[in-house]
Amino acid sequence: MKKNSMKKEQFNALMTFCELSRDLEGSKNAVFNLYMPEFFAAPDFPDEDDEEDFSSCIRGRHQMPLTASKMPKVKRMIARFAKYLKMPEIETMLVIAAYSKAIADCDSSFEMREIVDYFDLNAVDFMPLRKYFDGLVKDGIFVKCSNCHRLSYRLDQSLADAIQNNTAYEKSEKKSVDRYIFCNLVSDMIAERSDSGQPTRRLFAEVEALEAQNSDLKFVQNLKKLVQAIDLRTFFYECCDDFITNMRGHESDLESTLSDIYDSMRARMGAANDLINGKHPLLEADLIEKSDGNFISDITIKLTDKGKELFLEDDVQLYSKKGSKDKKLELPEDIKEKQMFYAPELKQKIDFLAQSLMEENFVNLQKRLEKESMPKGVAVIFYGAPGTGKTETAMQIARKTGRKVYHVDISASKSCWFGESEKIIKRIFTDYAAMCRDEVQKPILLFNEADALFSRRKDVSSSSVAQTENAIQNIILEELEKLDGILIATTNLADNLDPAFERRFIFKLKFDKPTLEAKQSIWQSKLVWLAEDQCRKLAADYDFSGGEIDNIVRKVVMDEVISGNRPDFNFVLDQCKNEKFMSSKHAKVGF
Repeated sequence: MKKNSMKKEQFNALMTFCELSRDLEGSKNAVFNLYMPEFFAAPDFPDEDDEEDFSSCIRGRHQMPLTASKMPKVKRMIARFAKYLKMPEIETMLVIAAYSKAIADCDSSFEMREIVDYFDLNAVDFMPLRKYFDGLVKDGIFVKCSNCHRLSYRLDQSLADAIQNNTAYEKSEKKSVDRYIFCNLVSDMIAERSDSGQPTRRLFAEVEALEAQNSDLKFVQNLKKLVQAIDLRTFFYECCDDFITNMRGHESDLESTLSDIYDSMRARMGAANDLINGKHPLLEADLIEKSDGNFISDITIKLTDKGKELFLEDDVQLYSKKGSKDKKLELPEDIKEKQMFYAPELKQKIDFLAQSLMEENFVNLQKRLEKESMPKGVAVIFYGAPGTGKTETAMQIARKTGRKVYHVDISASKSCWFGESEKIIKRIFTDYAAMCRDEVQKPILLFNEADALFSRRKDVSSSSVAQTENAIQNIILEELEKLDGILIATTNLADNLDPAFERRFIFKLKFDKPTLEAKQSIWQSKLVWLAEDQCRKLAADYDFSGGEIDNIVRKVVMDEVISGNRPDFNFVLDQCKNEKFMSSKHAKVGF
């Protein structure tokens, strides 16, 4: 067989681009009809034999118009150039147009309308091509420009260099977009809108397009489930970017943020009013919180704990105190089982309460209460003498029902700063409401020593402290009305509670000091080596609560650890004699 000595035609990217650029410019729908006849009608080519008609089609351009005889060659060249670019033919033609416009204007950027003008199409004709244009943006071939006055793009530089230098084109590696980069891109769009005066609707369209391009981001997916409106998501993205970039305060200035996003004063003021009045959807979703203030210029916005968890995901630990998550919830599996001793009547009530809070029963109870238009929350108060097991009963109920416990720190709920205490109390209930939404089972909100907050209301004219305490009580009363979970309060001073709280508690359980039989059982359970008659003597001679008995048992254990020997009954008696501050026979004080 004779060896073929003919050399294969050399492909020159720059030469092919230049020739195609001359052929495609002003071609209307001629070439697109080859690929999309369902959208583009067959072109009416100029008659090459009619010199007058042919010259009129040139319309002053130096290049010859696309004719029917040139179509096969042009199609072959497009196919070769598309193979070189490793992309479909229609996208290849859009790339040629984009690069042509960028070169013609001596600028690296171009706008979509310039592509439309290049082919001499109208906006309606370009609509079927828009998805291909957006595909090039998504693939990083057309890169959106930042800090420009119009929505414009530039060609991937590696592609432009490959064409110019006639080298093989390798697509630039697409930069991975995480949630931090995503929010920064949105922030750039917002700044661009503000600088250029673009309409807000274009900003929202760009953000939606960015969401579509990064639809695999878990952050975007989760936010869209919680927030349907694009304007609210855009606002939240900006708050997230401010959280990262403003490392000291993690806050957003409300006035400047709204001014950057909205081109309409009415829209800005509407959003501001919703935020100031606490009716903004992002506030209600517990994703953001605002500082105090009655004027837009005084208010800042920051992410709530829920907002941080949504945005930061696993990185939330890096931004929490001491590098760990907020440990507000005590897990039921961490609560040690403890034997409790109650009077028969109290035991019956506690068992009924525990059964009511078992998950299946509680869910059915809430459904029924809601159907009957009654409050769905269950508020309980345990009151009585100190050391009678009120707090421990609440913990044992939590363990038995499998519920976590949000234990309120009463000492941390009051502040010396005016207005701060009310915010702290409000925040407690806001956090708890978020927990109820997030947890599989609604936790128990536990107020220990509740009389410190639920005390009787005072005359507001007496002092500013009285005003603050009354405001706190009003907040708690309001929150109890709309409670959707379980609240347990304990107090040793029931007489100090304001009467308004009485009807808010569906269960009111009084804890008396243990009976003689109960005390004997407690002694026997704690010090199993004591004889029955010894336990009976301790129960009869000393009117101790369960907590006081626990104190004596701890001292017995301490002595056994230190001495290495178990103490005798006389040691137990000595500890009982010294448990109270004063014995029944005490010396008179005075002269």
